[in-house]
Amino acid sequence: MTNLIELINVSKVYKDSNQIIHALQGVDLTLNNPEMLAIIGPSGCGKSTLVNIIGLLLEPSSGTLKIHGDDISNLSEQQKAKLRNKLFGYVTQDFALIEDYTVFHNIRIPLMFSESKLSRKQQRESVISTLSSIGMEDYIDRKVSKLSGGERQRISIARAIVNNPQVIIADEPTGSLDEHNSKIIYDLLRSFVDSGKLVILVTHNMALAEKSDRILFLKNGKLNLE
Repeated sequence: MTNLIELINVSKVYKDSNQIIHALQGVDLTLNNPEMLAIIGPSGCGKSTLVNIIGLLLEPSSGTLKIHGDDISNLSEQQKAKLRNKLFGYVTQDFALIEDYTVFHNIRIPLMFSESKLSRKQQRESVISTLSSIGMEDYIDRKVSKLSGGERQRISIARAIVNNPQVIIADEPTGSLDEHNSKIIYDLLRSFVDSGKLVILVTHNMALAEKSDRILFLKNGKLNLE
């Protein structure tokens, strides 16, 4: 069976005039769906670097990244962009929403770059369907600036899943939320795993991490299984 994602001896080095920083060192990792994977570790240990490499947002300095068994280093930047938009959905701590846009206009952004080339009517239908799946269809025409933090995070999740990706990368998705809203977000992410997706959760919240299916611990750019 071909693995969904495989990292083989992946390292990432940042250089400036004064120092060399080994953000990741020889990481080997295999990922398949369905699973909720938690990545934990101290600040600066390489968590965001790791998920950005997995999500095709960052190139490794050395090593191999395979998706569906194919070495992605052989792909052009345009091919990587298409694969990124099709395969991955991203959720961040700061929501990364456009404040002056409505919920509809924020969620439809991935659809505008989709190979499906949906009409505006089809895009709206897709957004409504996605919002309905998280119980927020009544929010479609509201401005993001009028929403609470918990509501914004749920909208950012809707945007992440509107293209029906296989992988959802959630980088500190509950970091700025209270306990009640954190539970709502966790339950949403768990529901995606239950529907067959891979959720990669970066978190400092050990209570959240311990609810995942597997925990990876990063320290000084090196990966350990917990």
